[in-house]
This record gives sequence, structure tokens and C-alpha cells, in this order.
Amino acid sequence: MDYVPEPHIFDDQELCARADGRFGLVDCFQWPQKYDRDYSFTICIPRKDSILSHEIAWYTPTADDFIIPAGSKFAVGTLREAKVKAFEQLLQLLRNRHHHLPSQSSGQHILRYRVRVAQHEVVRLRRHPLVFQDLVIFIAQLQRTLLDIHAMLDYFEIVRPLLENPPSKPVHANPTWMGCFTSDTQICDELYMAGVPVWLFRNEHFISPTMNIVNPVRFTFPDHIVKAPYSENGAAKPFQCLYRGPAGVLRHFHTRRPYQGTLDQAPEPVAALSAAHASSSQPSSRGGKQPTQKQSRAARERASAGPCRGM
Repeated sequence: MDYVPEPHIFDDQELCARADGRFGLVDCFQWPQKYDRDYSFTICIPRKDSILSHEIAWYTPTADDFIIPAGSKFAVGTLREAKVKAFEQLLQLLRNRHHHLPSQSSGQHILRYRVRVAQHEVVRLRRHPLVFQDLVIFIAQLQRTLLDIHAMLDYFEIVRPLLENPPSKPVHANPTWMGCFTSDTQICDELYMAGVPVWLFRNEHFISPTMNIVNPVRFTFPDHIVKAPYSENGAAKPFQCLYRGPAGVLRHFHTRRPYQGTLDQAPEPVAALSAAHASSSQPSSRGGKQPTQKQSRAARERASAGPCRGM
């Protein structure tokens, strides 16, 4: 790799959905995270907008896509039909790929389960009225499920055969895959040979002074990722924090933890909806008062000299 993504893997961090329903800087569906064997397929999650046929997987809902039935007194509605169909088409595309996998492939039970989950989540968007806040989180949840299915298919079809029978020379890295960070040199070598974007990290005291440096680079920052909490009428209405802790298996697990919604609570009247959408339908990638992007990046670059090496 000729770039190094800014790592967000070293500190305990909260896993909370942001204004767009995604998990911000520690979201393995938006930014490379630490490798874990239990979630090894995560390395094949496609990067945002890297696959034209998967465009709906990175869509963020707006007020125009929230359809409230005529005459309804409460701010409860469903997703616009065209968007639901786009999700159905992507799910069918992935199901077609799934059917062509050898039935004896290990890990198939996990893949079949994720397909069933996606089917249920699509039906929910079509048939079950929701408040807008729940619509946002349920769409993001469906998108994570679909991206997981794609990642598993790529992993089973492409990566695992290369791991089981390593090639004699490295396969060219697939730029559509998310990749990962790791401190394990064996894992790094295996993924490197299989064409997976991988970055090896080390404490600087363990880096040999004789190491050849091909080209020093600055970190690539995740400036496109939404960090602000969900809000309505100018007031923050943050989603529940699902996990706080280090990168690893628990963070991967809770990233896929299903959200239950607020279906047991009374919805607001329709009159309160327009102001709410004004503050929530166009989420910002920053929360609160922050420096400008140029200032923020410059500050981070000054502190970004770290022992990361792309392979």
C-alpha cells in the first residue's frame, strides 16, 4: 500500500451510532480496524463507493425519503419505495453469488444466517412504520449486514484459498477491500501474499534502526466519517452506547449487535417532524465546535509520526 490510514485501534473507545446511524471512527464498515481471526472476513468489506452496483450500501436517508401516510397524526412512516427496491436488488445480487458457493464450504452457516437477517431487515423497512430516528439506524444496520455478506463471499471465494495455498509471489492488492491493521508479522505476511491491504504496527522501540524506508508518508485521515451524535430540533438524541473498550473481537461483535428501536414509545406528532429533519437529515462529519479541516489536519499531522508500515 502506498498510504497509511490514521489508526483508531489503540485506545478504549465508545461504540455509539452517530447522526448517520454508523459508528464513526471505530466502524469496521467505514475505516480499517484491528485484525481478529474470529472476524477475519472483515478485511474484505468494500470501501465506500468502490462498487457501483452496491451504491445503496452507503446511502444516508433524508427527509425526502421518509414517507408518512396521508392524514397521519404522528411522525411515523416508511422508506421510499425506490430505496427499498434498491436494497432488495442488492440483496438478490448477493444471494445469487451465495448460491454459487460450494455447499461444503466452511463458514456457510454464518453466511446463511446473515442472508436471513438481511431478508428480515428489508421486510421491516418495507412493511413496518418507524420514526425517522429508527429509520436511520435500521438502514445503517441493513447496510452493515449487506456489506458483511459481500465481505464473506469475497473472503470464501478469493482470500481463503490463497491463505490455504499461498502463491509464490504476492497477489496485487485489491483496492476495494477495507484491509486491516495488525501487530502479528505472520498474519501480515499471509494477508500481504493474498493481496489484502494490511498495515503492520509496532512500538517505535522495536523497529530496527537498519530498516529500509522506501517512502515516508503522512497519515490519510477519515475526514468523510460522521462523528456528530444524532439530533432533532437542535437537541442531541444520542443512540445507546453498545460497547466501550479496546479494538478486537468484542468491538467487532458489538458492531454487529442488533438495534431494538423505540417501537415501545409514543411517537411525536407530525408537526414536530419538519424541524427535526432540518437538523438531522444532513449529518455533519464533526460534532460541536472544532477547528477547520485544514487546521485540524495540520495539528494531527504534527502528531502523526508513528511506526506504521504499509505492505
